[in-house]
Amino acid sequence: MFARSSEPFYNWALLEPFPLLGDEFVVSTVELANSLARNTLTRADGLHAFEALHRTPEFFRRFIERFILYQFEGVDAAITHTKTTVFSDEYFMKQWTAASAADPAVLAVVASGHSDLHSATGLRHLSAVLGGPATRSTAGHALRRLQDANVVARLERGRYRIEDEAYAEWIQQATAAHLRESLAGTSGKKPRK
Repeated sequence: MFARSSEPFYNWALLEPFPLLGDEFVVSTVELANSLARNTLTRADGLHAFEALHRTPEFFRRFIERFILYQFEGVDAAITHTKTTVFSDEYFMKQWTAASAADPAVLAVVASGHSDLHSATGLRHLSAVLGGPATRSTAGHALRRLQDANVVARLERGRYRIEDEAYAEWIQQATAAHLRESLAGTSGKKPRK
């Protein structure tokens, strides 16, 4: 949205730095929650929950809501419930299965930490996951589709990352064994356990 000249906010973010909602937000929210709750949160509990929820203010708001409604279950139960409702496999699976043929393979390779898909190593990894030869064109078209859908962001030439950290974690967990086996099959090595 900010890096494409055709988008409404092209280069605007570079001119207007937005402060991220961080520790001050957490402390303020915890103080407000404590004014409403019988069992209070500590600052450390609030910061722990914020980190566990990938520093996402909306997720933290849901955590606070759950904690206030079910105070006697405790902080860990509120974090677990929030993660369960926010990081739903159902949504990620729908997004995964709706993607074009090469897109899941590209996502699996990027999630595994090999984001330079145009290099010889990146193409080898992509070919292993696809189960057939991958070209620079295959990687380029998939990356373009994923960028247009705001699933993947280009950090710099040859470096990409998945926008949603929770989705990236889900992909890592869902594809790690398959990726290891695919790579081991192409190199003749046995997969590590």
